[in-house]
Amino acid sequence: MRYLLGTLVLLVTGQLVALELVARRLDTFDTLVVVSPGVTSLVLVYLLLLAHRPRPELLRLALPSGRQMLAAVAFGLAALAGQAALGTLLLVLFPDLARHPEMLGTETRDLLAGVPLVQRVLVAALLVPALEELLFRGYLQGRLGGRWRAVLPVSVVFALLHPGLLSTPYIFLFSLGLGYMVEGSSSVWTAVLGHVVNNGVVLAIGAAGPSPEQVAAIGPQLLLELPLPILLAAAGPWYMWREFRWRT
Repeated sequence: MRYLLGTLVLLVTGQLVALELVARRLDTFDTLVVVSPGVTSLVLVYLLLLAHRPRPELLRLALPSGRQMLAAVAFGLAALAGQAALGTLLLVLFPDLARHPEMLGTETRDLLAGVPLVQRVLVAALLVPALEELLFRGYLQGRLGGRWRAVLPVSVVFALLHPGLLSTPYIFLFSLGLGYMVEGSSSVWTAVLGHVVNNGVVLAIGAAGPSPEQVAAIGPQLLLELPLPILLAAAGPWYMWREFRWRT
């Protein structure tokens, strides 16, 4: 119970900080539209969870090995490479998507524009991924049990909380990998590390990289740069699978 209450306090604090940051960029109505679905979903989940008392071993809070941590970092980077390759391909084929960031899942870039870097790192790269993993992979997945019987439904719910033409299927696959690592390592910290690395690099790219409009404007020549991220996107999951392969 103390675990859930502590995580709930962090969740509420994080949501209040996120709300304050978003409110700087949008009017009151748009702020509520952006923030309320995620807040409502997470609060409902917590109301259900607070009725239960998780066992320490169910939460899988043991530290992973050094090799497992390295594999988690590699998976987080590989997932990002795959997302970048797919996003670039879609923007080259359908340039009009650049005017609809909500379909690509890139609206966060616009919302956080102008927010101090330290605040962005604390919220988007550290607080949010840590809380999400402690809830979804640390509690829900452990409570469901059964490996794929737990990983699949948790990944579906997690993906639906991240709507977007590109982001929803990407988040589903990313969540499958995070869940697989937790089951293979018996440590939720592998998922936390992979998620933190992924969000951190996304944050860096959002601050210094090209916007969707710029990518769409460059056009087909960007296709020549896709083989490298595609190769990285394939190598990362293979390395992750080799390190976290489930033992029967």
